[in-house]
Amino acid sequence: MANHLRKTPVELEDFLKEALRYDPATGYLWWKNSGPNKKLDKPVGRVFHKGYLGFDVKKASKKFTMLNHRVAWFLSYGVWPRMLDHINGEPTDNRIDNLREATSPQNQANTRKGLGRSGKEFTSKYKGVHWNKISEKWVATVGVNYKKVFLGGFTSEEEAAVAYNKAATKIFGEYAMLNNIEEGV
Repeated sequence: MANHLRKTPVELEDFLKEALRYDPATGYLWWKNSGPNKKLDKPVGRVFHKGYLGFDVKKASKKFTMLNHRVAWFLSYGVWPRMLDHINGEPTDNRIDNLREATSPQNQANTRKGLGRSGKEFTSKYKGVHWNKISEKWVATVGVNYKKVFLGGFTSEEEAAVAYNKAATKIFGEYAMLNNIEEGV
């Protein structure tokens, strides 16, 4: 079957089916036969950008970079997913029960707190929370349709994190990546 985003040659799909074994319990791909760069005692793939596992395959004089989670889905279901989400947010955990199809906004909702635009850590340890120097309050925001929605200013970082969690749960449902807030809030 063809990938929705780009065509995957049938000969490449056939090669993947013949050459690889997928263990849905561990999420690992294994070569079925040894050969150059194909070790039977080591899972297939190396860490790529953003922590995803992947590997390169050369077929019909072209090099294809394959992402392990997409190949795992293909080997399990026989179709290429449009987009996949790692439920627990861990890009190397390719167990089939940790993968689900998602839209781009759903996939974005299920991301951990990242770095700011300057590459520096945000002022808060919680996703959707930052310190506002002018108001001297912890501010909670959530991104919806590429826009930030202001949820309020709070006296404690934890209160702001609770506000983010409530809004994210309402907006994103099962795809929301929630803050783990310390006891007592």
